[in-house]
Amino acid sequence: MIWKAVPESLFHPANISPGVVDAAVRWVIWLRSDAADERDIAAFTHWCARSGEHERAALEVIHFWSLLAMAIHPDCDDPLAS
Repeated sequence: MIWKAVPESLFHPANISPGVVDAAVRWVIWLRSDAADERDIAAFTHWCARSGEHERAALEVIHFWSLLAMAIHPDCDDPLAS
């Protein structure tokens, strides 16, 4: 199984609790949906500002999302747009 080859630290970076990483993943998925609006963006910004751990988790998830997008769409100029 491919997931066994992926290190656990990729999904739960050091110094960030798994629950906070999971919340950041849910935020990023929701914000990329067609249902998200300006209030959701403001709530996410507020969530990130609540703690350095939240902000680091959000950055890690966005970075990981970008890496996945580049792997899936290697010719894409803007991985966050896909």
